[in-house]
Amino acid sequence: LKVGSKTKSMSAFSAFFIALILLATGSQNGELRRMTTAGTLSSLHQLGVSIKINEANDAIDLDLTGPSNVYYAIGFGSTVMVNTWSIVVNGDGEIGWFEQTLSNHRAGLQRQTKSFEMLANTFQAQTDQRRLQLKTSLTALKSYHPFNIDDDHIDLIWAIGTDSTFVEHIEYGTKTLYYRIDGLDDEMSTPHDVWIYFGDMNLSAMIVVAGMGILFIVLLCYWLWKFYQYLKQRAEDKEMEDYAEDKESNPLLRHFVSDSSNNRYIVV
Repeated sequence: LKVGSKTKSMSAFSAFFIALILLATGSQNGELRRMTTAGTLSSLHQLGVSIKINEANDAIDLDLTGPSNVYYAIGFGSTVMVNTWSIVVNGDGEIGWFEQTLSNHRAGLQRQTKSFEMLANTFQAQTDQRRLQLKTSLTALKSYHPFNIDDDHIDLIWAIGTDSTFVEHIEYGTKTLYYRIDGLDDEMSTPHDVWIYFGDMNLSAMIVVAGMGILFIVLLCYWLWKFYQYLKQRAEDKEMEDYAEDKESNPLLRHFVSDSSNNRYIVV
């Protein structure tokens, strides 16, 4: 048996298996977050916003509500206008909203490409409000987006226009909203049954789990094959030892002849 090569193979497989375990443990201890915040920015104008960040699903949802007869704008990540990324809502459908980088007390520049997908832009006749729902992936966010999973709050700036044209505003303000991290509350300290919710398992975690399963099967087959080879080698060695022992202990009896009287004679 080649002990050296066997030991090296065992070390390589063991190292790879341990690395996968550490990777899986790291993914779990990374605390993939689900953060939500919502608040009213102006009671008078019924202006509100909701932000939902789900790191496990790689998604961020924005839900904006405001007056339908004039434009409303919400800037994210700052309490001043300059260089603030904002969303302006002023009409129906896809053309009824756009993204804007605000300037210092000026409108700034409209972004030509939208970074969020519109889920719905609906008019609510009962309250005379317009609701805009947007979504994108966290991995698609750019440097100008102020959404950070390490922050516990987000600053906002808002404005209400005189009409649907994004030029002048009749009122504006700022507000800070604090995120709520789902699941990290007092209930965590209470013993409870553990459930595995596959909806929150991200792709990398699934790859790690599948990889560990495949590796386990490969290792099992590998060591079964090694064990079979070991038993086969043992049997062959035993057969060779028995043959050599028999040959050494009875070298002359292998060359005898006999006659009709059942006597045996050794031929020299």
